[in-house]
Amino acid sequence: MTRFAMSFAIIALLAGCKHSVDEDVAEKLVKKVLEKDQLKPTDISCPSGEAIHVGAAFDCTALSGNKVELTVHVMQVEHAASELSAEGAGGDYKLEASLDDSAVTRGELQRGLAGADVSKCPEAQKLDKVGATATCDVTIGGAKKKATATRGDHGVDISTN
Repeated sequence: MTRFAMSFAIIALLAGCKHSVDEDVAEKLVKKVLEKDQLKPTDISCPSGEAIHVGAAFDCTALSGNKVELTVHVMQVEHAASELSAEGAGGDYKLEASLDDSAVTRGELQRGLAGADVSKCPEAQKLDKVGATATCDVTIGGAKKKATATRGDHGVDISTN
């Protein structure tokens, strides 16, 4: 099953005139995206001084609870696609974010293997390059199986044996 593109939006309804994204607003968005994917992120870091304009993009980093480094892509959009929101200081802008394919999360395994118990899987596992795999033990309908996540050219494929 191909990885679902997880995108969340943050709406910053802000007063005043500023020419760069509020770093705190971006970091709050990253935290929400990762928590939605069943992660307990720490050390969230987004670059400062990113210009405000639709189409601008930048990457933020964080550590999962089991210390896997995660990359989250953030892009400014005209219309946000999600109800997640936060407020900060700056100008009016909207951000969307998605987790990079360089890791697979417990939440992603749960979505890819509907009805599976993935509680024994690590919070996140690294998939450094195309062809990289990560495995963990899952239970589906009372049967123990091995779940495999493989990074492909267009996302992460999840299967069981």
